[in-house]
Amino acid sequence: MDMFAPEGHCLFQPERLRSEFNGWEVVSFIPNAFTAPENKRKVFATAIARKPNHAAA
Repeated sequence: MDMFAPEGHCLFQPERLRSEFNGWEVVSFIPNAFTAPENKRKVFATAIARKPNHAAA
């Protein structure tokens, strides 16, 4: 399957994924990219985050 135009087909803009976890403990954030067929580039990030505990004391 061919990739669509990258400017119109992405889940998040660069660094948007990290900003979605403001206030969370980001345990790991790993951006990555690789060369794909037809002189294209695939870019992605893996995020692992822990939601803060809001339990009343």
